[in-house]
Amino acid sequence: MITIKNALISVSDKKDLKALVELLSHAEVHLYATESTHAAITKMGFLCEKVENYTAFPPILHGRVKTLHPKIFGGILGRTRIPSEVEENKQHQILKFDLVCVNLYPFSDNVSPETPLEEKLDLIDIGGVSLLRASGKNYIECITLSDPSQYPLFIAEFTQYEGCVSEEFSQKCMVQSFLHTSMYDAHIAQTFSENPIQPYFLQKSLALRYGENPHQKAGFFHPLSNAFTAPSLPLGCHKLHGKDLSYNNLLDVSQGLDLMNEYGTELPACIILKHTNPCGAAASKDILDAYKKAYQCDPVSAFGGVFIFNQEVNLAIAEHIHSVFVDVVCAPSYATDALQILTKKKNIRLLEHTAYDSLPMHLKDAGNGFLVQDKDQEVVKDMEVVCGNPLSAEEKEDILFGMKTLKYVKSNAILICDHRHVLGIGGGQPNRVDSCRIALSHAKERFPQEVSGSILCSDAYFPFPDSIQEASEYGIRIVVEPGGSINDSKVIEEANRKGITLVFTGQRHFLH
Repeated sequence: MITIKNALISVSDKKDLKALVELLSHAEVHLYATESTHAAITKMGFLCEKVENYTAFPPILHGRVKTLHPKIFGGILGRTRIPSEVEENKQHQILKFDLVCVNLYPFSDNVSPETPLEEKLDLIDIGGVSLLRASGKNYIECITLSDPSQYPLFIAEFTQYEGCVSEEFSQKCMVQSFLHTSMYDAHIAQTFSENPIQPYFLQKSLALRYGENPHQKAGFFHPLSNAFTAPSLPLGCHKLHGKDLSYNNLLDVSQGLDLMNEYGTELPACIILKHTNPCGAAASKDILDAYKKAYQCDPVSAFGGVFIFNQEVNLAIAEHIHSVFVDVVCAPSYATDALQILTKKKNIRLLEHTAYDSLPMHLKDAGNGFLVQDKDQEVVKDMEVVCGNPLSAEEKEDILFGMKTLKYVKSNAILICDHRHVLGIGGGQPNRVDSCRIALSHAKERFPQEVSGSILCSDAYFPFPDSIQEASEYGIRIVVEPGGSINDSKVIEEANRKGITLVFTGQRHFLH
């Protein structure tokens, strides 16, 4: 155990500092602080000594040098378990520091491309980083608090052990402090580098049995923050029941939640996915109707699929899900009687989605490097009717629903929809006309009455009029595509001849 008698405090972020200082003061821990921190502590009504009074050396160079002094670092790095170091510190009248509470100048929060050079340089913390590294190095005898989020954990530990802290806790704090300084330095390097640097610090928060296949190792990693807190739930979901989540489950759920976030919560909606592709989706007046329509889109592919809802799963939905094979159900909540039905199957995974939290980029390995890109956040740039009838407000809403869904289908992607209901999907084909044939034939097979007069959406332009010809044979009323082909005029001409309204969005949505 580490007994705390002397504490050094130097913080830019004064958040929650009072609770920490109050605890230490009541335990008669001697506090030493730098100028602004000393002012804050004394204003709170607690006793505290200025660092410069202890070192007998004032801050110099406009405050750039305050704590870089042997009496500070000797007190942090000195080891009581080595008698010669105890004697050496005693000879130089150096106190032993048992706690270092430091957080750094918020460099990344205050620097932009427009910030003048001198201001950028002034925001680079030197003393703070050195203090964290020194106390971390001597974690066996010195506790390091590098972020206010650690205070409650420290307070609980300090209270439990009556003025002491366990070495195990100190080691956790040490690890966090070195990660904190590593991320801090990485952001500085990123700011000043002529060649863009993208720092990522990832920590495993979920061990997976295997990856896409049993012979592949895998885990779920989340981006590490400075906060000394437990990682957020994977995908913002709490598992209520069932087997552990697999690599493939996480991929599907992630894809589904990203799409559901685009739908929003204005209308009840259901999405069914298989191998990251939507195989059914609908929004309707109530969640049961949305579920029925989504399931009807492709019951075959829904077998063993992932079912995503944006509203509570009720008993009627649960009874149907119980009658088929479903791998994962994810919803914001479940009715009590629905949960009783669903939990009868021991293997089905039931997730309660508590928060939407998605990274803004995609990261993929490519040979000896990584490809990093922004997520595809846009839907359409425009809805330019290049031939046919003007669009009604309802038709525009249908187009947006179709294009939002289409973004999550592997290219070449074609989607047939009507009244916020997906009728057929074709994707992942080497050519677009085959995707058209798959989407149209599926729609005709499952919704023979609805397909005529529906909307066909394409993730990229049609290079030839053949897809328009296919659409015409099924009675498609509106075709939506980005435009931009050298054969646009021929495609427009064919759509005009077939009586199809052709809409150019100016926005491509490849997904590889």
